[in-house]
Amino acid sequence: MLGYIRRRFSSGDVQGEGEEGEQQQQQQPSQTPQPTPPPPPQPQQQQQQHQKTSATSFFSRRGPSPSAPTSPSKSASSSALTNPFASGSGGGGGAGSSGGSAGFASQIGLSRSIFGKAHAYNKDRCKTLLVIDEPHTDWSKYFRGRKILTDYDIRVEQAVFADIRLTANTRFGCTVELMGSEGQQADGKSARSFKPDFVLVRQHVRDADKDWRRLIIGFMHAGVPTINSAMALFNCSERAWLFAHLAQIQSRVGDDNFPLIEQNYFPCYQDLEFKLRANRSTNFLDVTVAQDNFPMAMKIGHAHSGLGKIKISGPDEYRDVSGALAVAGTYATTEALVDAKFDIHVQKIGAYYKAYARRSISGNWKANVSSAMLEQLNMTDKFRQWIDEVARLFGGLDICSVETVQHKNGRVFIIEANGSDMPLIGDSQEEDRRAIAELTLSRMHHACSEAAVLAAQRAKSQQPLGDQQQQQQQQQQQKVNGASTPESSDRRRQQQQPRPQQMQNSLDEGDDTMRNLRKTFAGIFGDM
Repeated sequence: MLGYIRRRFSSGDVQGEGEEGEQQQQQQPSQTPQPTPPPPPQPQQQQQQHQKTSATSFFSRRGPSPSAPTSPSKSASSSALTNPFASGSGGGGGAGSSGGSAGFASQIGLSRSIFGKAHAYNKDRCKTLLVIDEPHTDWSKYFRGRKILTDYDIRVEQAVFADIRLTANTRFGCTVELMGSEGQQADGKSARSFKPDFVLVRQHVRDADKDWRRLIIGFMHAGVPTINSAMALFNCSERAWLFAHLAQIQSRVGDDNFPLIEQNYFPCYQDLEFKLRANRSTNFLDVTVAQDNFPMAMKIGHAHSGLGKIKISGPDEYRDVSGALAVAGTYATTEALVDAKFDIHVQKIGAYYKAYARRSISGNWKANVSSAMLEQLNMTDKFRQWIDEVARLFGGLDICSVETVQHKNGRVFIIEANGSDMPLIGDSQEEDRRAIAELTLSRMHHACSEAAVLAAQRAKSQQPLGDQQQQQQQQQQQKVNGASTPESSDRRRQQQQPRPQQMQNSLDEGDDTMRNLRKTFAGIFGDM
């Protein structure tokens, strides 16, 4: 008995503890008359019992509530699901645990992103939504049970750009195949293919070392609607190009209404050997590196999330970075490094606006990649004007954000903008995801409605030639047989019926003729 207690408290496997305790109880001699224990369960019964235990622990446990800046959904769900399904490792249930988890997932119909099984939907009446995002967020739960076009279910497929294979056709749309390395996905399932009806893009189209714009071109080539639009995603995938459009907004509405920071652009590393500093008095470009231009921030190529950004404090560092940029083979931009009091993040999701102040508590000049304290701000008219101007770019941005910094002297500078891949921050990330899901449902419903109307028009215009010839032959046959409309028949009947005036004229003409004949005959016979 003491050995059993020691083994009980030293074991870390719950299922192994239960099985070992049952074996110890069976080995101990029973001193009181007890009923005969049932025979040991078969492997199949053990698997079913394990599924029931897993289901009970899954529904009884709760993961931690989502908090900033960690992402909710999958991180909490994964921690809540790890212990029940991994408990068979110590009790000799490694393979059985894997099979039990798969069977349990199929029974309760969880999403594909967790177990590789999609939630239940009507295969005959469903529309497919492709969500391109990192796996830390399970987007299928936001669309489970939702419908569009009255009775169409939503089939959610989620993947990252690296797992997508795409073929596009300008007439028949595109076919997407999801597959990971070695022809399998990350969950071990075989590759699957489908035709997406709508695409939600939450992942960066361009990373520091990856460029997925070729897939965006495929969606646009096939005419698949996306959020944001394919044109907006493509234009927002190049920071310098997007900044040039922000400069056009500034020139149109003025510096006071859109305070964009001044920026220099250098196409290649040779141009970085000289620092161009505008002399506003003479409008002359001075090619000297002035000491009052430091410190500055240099952004190499398409930089985001703090990558590719360098703080330069003096001319020596500037020359060193210029030489290192020779091996990068890309452009660079420089701007003044603002001694910021805090950053301001303004975001727009459909008709929902939010603003946050972000104060760095680590002392890092990159407040967006270091530890920071967040505070939600009131949405002012100035913030709304900035984000609305950005939302009008490239035909409209349904999801976008504006990043600004406030100097210690109170002056505010807009430094960049983001599209549908904008980060979600603060304690209301779950609320933001639900707003994105509602916006996606609305846009998807509208796009599928238009697609149904266009498909009906196309089917009508592409009617088989045999049917058209048959209709033409029937019309010609009706003309030959004299078939006509009721109006034409009445008109013909009226034409055939003689008019009263015409009949009277005919009678008068007949009387005159007979009278003339009588006179003629009377003259002839009278002479005789």
